[in-house]
Amino acid sequence: MPFRIRADSPSPSPQPQRIAFDNFEVNLRSGEIRRNGSRIRLQAQPFQMLVLLLKNAGDVVTREEICQELWPANTFVDFEHSLAAAVNKIREALGDAADNPRYIETLPKRGYRFIGKIRPDAPVEMAVAGPLQSVELVPVAAAKSNTGWKRIFGVMAATALVAAAVLFIGLARKPADSTLGSQPITAVPFTSYPGIEIAPSFSPEGSRIAFSWDDRARNRSGRPGYDLYVKALGSETVLRLTNHPSDWISSVWSPDGTQIAFHRLAADDNGIYVVPAMGGPERRLIATHTPYDVAAPLSWSPDGKWIGYSDPENGQSGNRNFLLNVDTLQSHEFPHDPSCRHEGFPTFAHFGKELAIVCVHNTSSFEYLITDLEGKSKRSLATRHEFPQGLAWSGDDQSLLVAAFDTRGYGFYEIRVSDGKVHTLPAAAGT
Repeated sequence: MPFRIRADSPSPSPQPQRIAFDNFEVNLRSGEIRRNGSRIRLQAQPFQMLVLLLKNAGDVVTREEICQELWPANTFVDFEHSLAAAVNKIREALGDAADNPRYIETLPKRGYRFIGKIRPDAPVEMAVAGPLQSVELVPVAAAKSNTGWKRIFGVMAATALVAAAVLFIGLARKPADSTLGSQPITAVPFTSYPGIEIAPSFSPEGSRIAFSWDDRARNRSGRPGYDLYVKALGSETVLRLTNHPSDWISSVWSPDGTQIAFHRLAADDNGIYVVPAMGGPERRLIATHTPYDVAAPLSWSPDGKWIGYSDPENGQSGNRNFLLNVDTLQSHEFPHDPSCRHEGFPTFAHFGKELAIVCVHNTSSFEYLITDLEGKSKRSLATRHEFPQGLAWSGDDQSLLVAAFDTRGYGFYEIRVSDGKVHTLPAAAGT
């Protein structure tokens, strides 16, 4: 059930720098967990919860305390689902089990308790966090409640990034037992800044959104000038991550929430980059020749090894899907279907090793398919006539969620993976 976060929060206090237990060491500064020296991947929000439990080792941490600690003030979250997901990720990282716990004990309807033993031979050092360096924080006045806004999505953004787009991405976070389309969904504004804000992407824990913003402040040529920003839910402080006005920027978060990959389309620099989510120097992974924004979305595999993207093949017409190895920076083309004039939107499922892709047969025929990572086994779900603008998996990987438009305007719909049945998702604009 949705749970409202209280606005009051304690002042920052000195934090432990490292906490060790069994053969694990948790580094609070770097946000890393190591087991016998080897790094273990854990997303930002589960990591925060683990730290909270470690700091209160042996004591029960209530569900309300966890909620207050993990989610920003004045926001709404699907608390039950998010909390269960965070606990499961911690247990998976530690090799723990709910029915026979060694580290994380569940106290039904009360909370959780860390029952492992903190290593006495690893003293807890204390450090006070200082201000972030090399980061531009952009304070922006909050929008008035009666400010009008326009419903937008993706490349058709006009004046503001609204939750019609955020809503679509957020649908992918619904718990497995929820029913999509059973009730109208209300979209509310997320930003109302000067210029254009587009291409939102949620952080893995769902508390932050990266987006592209052209504030028009320096735009004198008439060309777009987008840079990448991050804003937390419930906050009006914007963190600027890039300083290279571009024709387009699409972004995706790393599975552990520490980095953001983005696809920059610019006259002087087309390519896929990665930048620390909290700010820092950007690093180019690969140059691309992607000609337009609708072909620029990225997807990061759950294991953190691959980034899916689209690009023309050797300067030929028509986009193809590619997988980029994040470690080696080697890219290989996904097996191509000759019946597809274009292929795009490679989107990793949350679980397993499957991709959703879109095959463009012509300007009015768009086929949605499911495939394994090698492209050896493809299965067609449905062919639609609306022009796709966004693609995501539902939280349980049982459906594909699509944002698209046609002559009637924009719409959201769900394609069931089991049988390809399509359901229209009702969405109502909020003011």
